[in-house]
Amino acid sequence: VATATAPVEVAVPVDPDAPTTPSGSVNDSVASLDTRLDPAVQAFAPVKRPPEAIFQGHVNSTGVLNEWLQNRYGLDIGAPIFRESYEAFGPAHRLTHRCNFVVHSEDMGLRKVVTSDYCVNVKAAKKHACALMHEWFMSREADPTAPYPPPPPGRGGQAVEAMLGDAVLKLLLVQHGVDHHRPEKNGKDEPDPGPLNQWIVDRSTNKFLYQRHIQLSRDCNLPRGLPPPKGHAHADPTAFEAWIARVFEEHGRSLVDCAKVVLPALGVEPAFLFERNPCRGDSDGSDSEDNVDSKMLDEDEDVDLSVEDVVESAAEFAAGSEDVDAKAEDPEA
Repeated sequence: VATATAPVEVAVPVDPDAPTTPSGSVNDSVASLDTRLDPAVQAFAPVKRPPEAIFQGHVNSTGVLNEWLQNRYGLDIGAPIFRESYEAFGPAHRLTHRCNFVVHSEDMGLRKVVTSDYCVNVKAAKKHACALMHEWFMSREADPTAPYPPPPPGRGGQAVEAMLGDAVLKLLLVQHGVDHHRPEKNGKDEPDPGPLNQWIVDRSTNKFLYQRHIQLSRDCNLPRGLPPPKGHAHADPTAFEAWIARVFEEHGRSLVDCAKVVLPALGVEPAFLFERNPCRGDSDGSDSEDNVDSKMLDEDEDVDLSVEDVVESAAEFAAGSEDVDAKAEDPEA
């Protein structure tokens, strides 16, 4: 007798940790990864890798974003409102990286997170993240409903601030050279334009301001309001000049008061300008306008007194001569 047996079900082992595709995204879309990975990790890789320029980081999007931020907000990507983090994926001999880039400032109305594609290294990933952040900033500028923080009052961002600071810097140096010049060898009591111009140029170049900024930071002697240097040969002098403009505004656009703050930062001695033209003197024993007027009055009085004395002396002399003549006519007298 044949008996039917029930079919036996064979259990297929299930991997509890099944491979999952990474959640890399660019503007909330699925990212791509290098498809030339080893076969053992092909299951983890998205369908395609990004364009070669993005993957290798050939475009300097970091510098482009930095320049735009400085011109628009007076900031760079090293400011506290920016944060970045990185993720790595792939075998040890062929790791790929992506960057999560965040801007967050409630005061300025800025809040955004972008994530780069997986790139060949961290630097390339940051460049792609900066490109995405720049795109977001530009789309936000074109959006009339987006919060639009205005630049500081009376200024148009750090670039315009730096223009004002550069002009103030040169004016301070010119006035300092005029106030504190040494008499020339030819006897003229005025500065020689040639050496004065070279002295001003030497202390107003980007190279000088960059080196001075670094030195002040190393000596822990940064003046109030001057941010620490970032190590950028163009951005740091721009920040220095913008700081000079802010000092000029804070002191009521007074060159004399501004010089007391700025000249020490430049290493220029003596670190002050005269309150008035040094040729006219000051209150420390020299002739002011009031003193000159009073002295002129005293001299007039002296002149008047001397005239009166002369008149009296002439009258006495005339009277005496008349007596002599009378005695000569009258011998008996």
